[in-house]
Amino acid sequence: LVASHPGFVRFVLERLLDPEPTEPQLQVFFDLLAELIKFNPPLMTTVQDALLDSSLAGGAASDLFISRLLDHPVDASILVQCIALTLAPEASPLRGMRALASLGLAPPEPVAAAAAGMTPKLSALRRHGPLADAARGSLAQVVTRRRVELARALVAAASDGDLSVETMCVINAAILFFLLADLDGRGERGGDGRCGRVSLLDAVCEASGVGASAGEVHGGARREGEALSLGGKEASEDVPALSEEARSLLEGFGRLLRFWGEVYHSHSCERRFLEFSSGVPFPRWLALVAALREDIRHRLSGGGGGDPTSRAAAAAPADSTAPRNQCVGGEECECALGPKFGRMGICVE
Repeated sequence: LVASHPGFVRFVLERLLDPEPTEPQLQVFFDLLAELIKFNPPLMTTVQDALLDSSLAGGAASDLFISRLLDHPVDASILVQCIALTLAPEASPLRGMRALASLGLAPPEPVAAAAAGMTPKLSALRRHGPLADAARGSLAQVVTRRRVELARALVAAASDGDLSVETMCVINAAILFFLLADLDGRGERGGDGRCGRVSLLDAVCEASGVGASAGEVHGGARREGEALSLGGKEASEDVPALSEEARSLLEGFGRLLRFWGEVYHSHSCERRFLEFSSGVPFPRWLALVAALREDIRHRLSGGGGGDPTSRAAAAAPADSTAPRNQCVGGEECECALGPKFGRMGICVE
């Protein structure tokens, strides 16, 4: 109803395309747009079509909007999450599939599969219809085709700043890319069955600078012969030492994931809010973060991505009732976070 108000979508886009936006104008309107289009493919298409209007930003609205999104990853982090989840409703069984059903966009079979805890097959919806239309738009293409660049930018932005409410939003957006890559890697969205999560992590490292002997990464998928052993003792010769920049990025990401664990283990209400906002069951978030932390530890120790068949699978639900003195992955710590958070799933007690 809000988006259908005449001129409202254009008003939001004009605020985001303002030549000199004031603080916190970009964050406010990116967040507003995110909530409007989340789990609503037809409205996402409407927004993307509006960016092609020649009367908006002198006909350069689409390019300018994409530039704003890429240049302000912190402000746009929630919008990036919402675009990604809307394009992958099967990753959000608690909300994505239900939204498609309520809009009359999904047949009963995949909706029933999601309700039963299974991953629905949406190949037909991806070929034609509102979901396919939304996926062809400029914003959708940026989020799907530039996932390595976006994942790296989100991790770097969060690592460079102070741990804050905005940091948590950015961390969650970065984690979501790995969650979707893991889904790809298990073949549930047309992937090759190998662990896409590890492939994305290796691609992010490569984008951060590794030697010329690095294993080739094409479209986020490593070749089968490039898999490495879990222990790192039989690492392939084509896996180089990390560059200083890549090592720093991974170390920062590892610290962010530990902080993520402290926050969500300490506040049960925030676990519920994260689950509600994304529609992704919290045990899946928890297992994905645990797997990512192990991936990072292994890569920093000198190994590559590892053999996904011998690694902890992010698909396996983890216990979301872990003790307060344990971080994600079971590492002992002394978490003592105060009630100092307030946006997108952080406590304001």
